[in-house]
Amino acid sequence: MSQRVLVVEDDSELVEVLEHKLRSHGLEAVSVCTGGEALDLFDSYRPDLVLLDVRLPDISGLEVCRKLRARSHTPIVILSVMAREEDKVAGLQQGADDYITKPFSPRELLVRLEALILSRETPAAPPDALDEPPQGILEAGDITIDVRGQEVLLAGRELRLPPSQFNILRILVEHAQRVVSPATLVDHVWPRGLANYSDLADAIMALRSAIEEDPVHPQRIVHVPPYGYQFVPHAPGGRIEVGAYSGEPGEAAAEGDGGTDGEPREQRP
Repeated sequence: MSQRVLVVEDDSELVEVLEHKLRSHGLEAVSVCTGGEALDLFDSYRPDLVLLDVRLPDISGLEVCRKLRARSHTPIVILSVMAREEDKVAGLQQGADDYITKPFSPRELLVRLEALILSRETPAAPPDALDEPPQGILEAGDITIDVRGQEVLLAGRELRLPPSQFNILRILVEHAQRVVSPATLVDHVWPRGLANYSDLADAIMALRSAIEEDPVHPQRIVHVPPYGYQFVPHAPGGRIEVGAYSGEPGEAAAEGDGGTDGEPREQRP
């Protein structure tokens, strides 16, 4: 069965182009022009991905994104003429997996959609319980962490991170190249019951702002929907490294934990 894409867009000419490109790429596409129609159709159509405009005639696409994310971990890609950084951040905060500004290249769009759809099929998720944190030095690419001293160096430059961001980075670097679920991060970073997935999302965003050249399109802390987050080591100069972890190597992937996964946007039960 071909992958299904729900297109939520009120520009009929753009819809025609999107439907043609998606179908020529072997994808099934259904289009609606209002947010209300998208919310009504979503559960019955069960798309594998949603393309969502922000400026809809009835309700904001950001509100639609928030409501869909509360119901599902289906990847959502926002399409918008609003290109300011704060607009992109707002979309990602509501649960979008990507944000593409108009006008855009159809080829780039298809590549991004393909990557998101394929990432959903990646059978990688870590166990609920992590090993005891190491007390020495962790290195992954251009990131060096002194666990005992609570210090972080990025390409030799010291970063001052609050405890929550430090511990998120420590866990991701310790398990570099593995996907760590949101549930695991929340359970190991905050005392039980004192944080939820919204807190984690805010901390991830702040951490990306500290270590990424482009926080809106992160290269180090990568979201792997619907499983969680992965740290991808970068060598000095921006090269992506594979297997750059100085501690005990973990499994490349582990079985799913059956818990909440994907980009966290809802309250922890």
